[in-house]
Order: sequence, then structure tokens, then C-alpha cells
Amino acid sequence: MGKTFKLTDILLTIPLDVLRAAIANQLPVAETQGLIVSLCRDPEQNDSPYHQIATVTFPGQEPAALSKCKEDVPVSWDLVGVGIVVADVDFYNMTPLYAATNPRCDIIAVTGLAGHGFGSWKSRGKHDMWLRDFLPQDLKKLQPRILTWGYDAKLTKSETQNNLVEYGRQFMDAVNAIREDKYRPIIFIGHSFGGLVIKQALCNPNTEINSMDEQIYNSCAGIFFFGVPNKGLNHENLLGMVEEAPSKALVEDLVLKTNALQVAYENFLQYFRTDDLHFTSYYETKLSPTVSKNATTGKFERTGLKVMMVTKDSAMWTSPNQAIQKMVPIDADHSEIVKFMSLTDVNYLDVRGRIERCMADSQRVILERWRKLGRPLEEPI
Repeated sequence: MGKTFKLTDILLTIPLDVLRAAIANQLPVAETQGLIVSLCRDPEQNDSPYHQIATVTFPGQEPAALSKCKEDVPVSWDLVGVGIVVADVDFYNMTPLYAATNPRCDIIAVTGLAGHGFGSWKSRGKHDMWLRDFLPQDLKKLQPRILTWGYDAKLTKSETQNNLVEYGRQFMDAVNAIREDKYRPIIFIGHSFGGLVIKQALCNPNTEINSMDEQIYNSCAGIFFFGVPNKGLNHENLLGMVEEAPSKALVEDLVLKTNALQVAYENFLQYFRTDDLHFTSYYETKLSPTVSKNATTGKFERTGLKVMMVTKDSAMWTSPNQAIQKMVPIDADHSEIVKFMSLTDVNYLDVRGRIERCMADSQRVILERWRKLGRPLEEPI
């Protein structure tokens, strides 16, 4: 199974067909058919854009020039007809997957702990990733911009000591950096811990009137959560993985269900009071294998006892107004709950339909919300 790479520093003058042809020239003819390439303007270059960001999924072995590209080790790649680009496999920060010419809504997805900004959403055993390969086809007429936010979510091979509050601040700063249209509706999608990060970002008690944070808060048209552990994870084995790791305190908050989750919930209740929101929480119905240490290799593997990683009760404990929250089961485990196999996958069809309805209504919702606040928009959305 081929890898997916993120390519940056692609000049704005390079069109998709030229980029794809340059990459295909690096492959055996037989493998060019399954090559998947996306290309979007770098979302952080709002004032004077001059670069683009691509994702590339190879059907088989990647070109030799990328063989040394590994976790935290990006490489430069000289593509004939394109120039020198930078390739990485980490997918940190914002990665645009699709953008209409004039986007009318942002869809931003956030993965969980030990997750990956691209791989966590990718179909199991296939090359497709529904946010990149399915949604743009189905929602094209509604003109979305679709992005993922990745962060250093590794449990053991990381030096980060971030807590939930710090991750929430980092995420909000990342969203602020890409908002050239500050009133454009936003739909947030969160898997597992990623949902907690979104909640934390939206319930900052220090948000000031007319601040950039408040504009994001009031532009939130929809939230879609998948297996979000609002009351914690049922996975005490994780504690054994992080005994000496900087992430130990964060994992303890999730597994031991410390006061941090209660505080996050109470802040969400108090500061995020939007009753016109499309809010859907999906919960898993299959058991997930826990992590256990292989006595021979010393490595941690998903071979432990199966448990309900995030219970229905934990996944549902989210909304300041439970009446507006839709609660939907997905017949999958904690990892597979956000992995859809095809455009006709029954779970994907449900998710797509709800996102589509949310997008169709988002312009009206945001306009009306700002009117109720007594602050009409400075510009059209």
C-alpha cells in the first residue's frame, strides 16, 4: 500500500495537471493510473498568495527521491517542470484538501491523540480519504473549502507537554491564520481527542468582543463529533505507554477522568451557547482492541483486550442544549468510525447528508446570528 505525502512550496503558477504529470513521470507507467493528487492555495498566505499545497497518494512504491522522507524528516524534491518542493509525511498544521474558487463554507477536521492529520481519515486498505476524495465530489455545488489540522499527537516519540487548553489555543490560532473571509461559515469535524480540542477552542472565557476568536465562534455553523471522549477513555493500558513520556499528564486526564474534563465541559456549557447550531455526535457500537506490550519485541501493539473505547454516555456528554444535539450510532470501532470505504458506504452517506444540510443552511444561520447580536456584517458572505 502506497504512502501519502504533503507537498509544500509549490508555485501558484503550477496547475494541477502539470503537477500530476511531473509526479507521474517519476513512476513506472503501470502505477500512474492509481495516482491521487490534490492541489490548493496555501491557506495561510491570505494577503499575497504565491504558494500551493498538494497531497499525493501513490498506488505503490513512492519515487526514490522520497525514500528518506519519514516522521519529522521532510525532504526536498526537485520536480522537472515544477521546481523544488518540500515533502513530508507528518501533515502538521493546516492541510487544504479541496477549495472551490470562491468558497462559501470552511470544513475543518481535527484528529485525535496518536492520530494523523491525513491517515486517521483514510479508508482502511484503500487509497481513498473521504474528506479529499468523496466530499468534494458530493458537495461541489455548495462551494466548500475542506482542510485538516494536524498536530504532534504522538504518545511516546514526542517531547510536547501540551495540555488540552494549549492544544485548543494552538488550534484557534491556526484557524485564525487561514480566515481571509472572517464571516465565512465554519463546520468543525472532530474525532476522539480532536473533538475536545475543538470544544476547548470554542469555549475560551477570555474571548473579547470583536476579536478574531469571537468571529470564529460566531461563524461556527456546525459541529460533527465522532467518538469524542467527553467523560474519558476506557483504555488504562495507555498509561503503561507513557510512564516516562511528556504526554503522561494529558493521558491521565483522559484515562483517569480527572477534573480537567469536568472543567472543559463546564466551560463549554457556560461559554458556547449557540442554539441555532447543527450539532451531531456519532458514537461507536463495536469494541476496540487495546494496546499491549509485546513481550518479545518490547513494542506496543493493538492486541490487548477489546473494550468500548468511548461509551455512548461519554460521546454524548457534549452540548449546552441537548435538544439541538443529534445522537447517531455508527457500527464501527473507535478507529474505524471515521474511515469510510466508498461513496456508497452507508455511514458515509449519513455523514455526507448531514454535512450537506448544514452547509445549505449555513449562510442563513450566520447572517441571522450576527443580526441578533446587533452587529450587521461588514461584508457579504
